[in-house]
Amino acid sequence: MSTIATMPDEEAPAASAATSKPSGASHDADGQNGTGRRARSLTVPMPTAITAALIAGMFGLLFLNLNGLRDDIDTLRADMNRQFDRVDQRFEQVDRRVDGVDARLDRMETRLDRMDDRFDEVQAVLLDHTDRLARIEKLLDLDPRTGNASQ
Repeated sequence: MSTIATMPDEEAPAASAATSKPSGASHDADGQNGTGRRARSLTVPMPTAITAALIAGMFGLLFLNLNGLRDDIDTLRADMNRQFDRVDQRFEQVDRRVDGVDARLDRMETRLDRMDDRFDEVQAVLLDHTDRLARIEKLLDLDPRTGNASQ
């Protein structure tokens, strides 16, 4: 197992110092080498480094996936815009058809108004003829139901 040197004022656990003697290093009875530093095991920094590398890798994957997600969102947005454009075109077609139907209905309404005017004229003529016929029947003393002379 590897070891790292610590500062003289740091306390290392007794069990850790006793079991982690580096090979080829000269230590005195206190576990200190010639520079006044105490040897310490790498058992704590190594998992920390691995954990930091894993977290950094996870963030890297997260950003990579977020960029891919952004591309997917842009693709979906472009597709939705095309679909909305198609719907807008169809609404414009429907609007043109409705405008055509409105124009036809206006023409029909004009024709119906002219027909109503003509029927009013015909009705006025028929009422005039009915009045004339009633006067003629009265002058001839005819029965209006049978058309025969009343006696």
